[in-house]
Amino acid sequence: MMRIQYIIQALILLGLLLPSLPAQSSIGIGQTQRGSLTDTDKRLKSDGSPYDWYQFRGRSGQRISVELSSKSFDGHLVLMDRDGTEIMSSCGTREGRPARIKITLPYTGIYHIRVNSLYKEGRGPYTLKIKLVDSASRAKGEVG
Repeated sequence: MMRIQYIIQALILLGLLLPSLPAQSSIGIGQTQRGSLTDTDKRLKSDGSPYDWYQFRGRSGQRISVELSSKSFDGHLVLMDRDGTEIMSSCGTREGRPARIKITLPYTGIYHIRVNSLYKEGRGPYTLKIKLVDSASRAKGEVG
């Protein structure tokens, strides 16, 4: 009986310690996803802007580029670790400059990407791409 109490307490503590990450879509390295920010999307608590959430699996040492482009809003791209902690972010413009992150992945496992507008009024279609880049590049991480 006492052992069950300890297990239940441990599960409760784990539930409190683990971050609550939003529902997400999957994207793979080498893939392109088309999406849209709408009034029905979840909203960031910080500024009220709608966002979409993606996850992908990467390997330690892989050099990737994540790119967000939209002609409808100024994109804000955030790469996060498995726990939802920000690793890097980048902003783009609807005038043609995409939000872009180039990074050598630090661990093998799940990563998260948040797509939102730089301004809370931003809505509309976007394209999200992840691709492998030249492994000869030595930069640990860069925003482009």
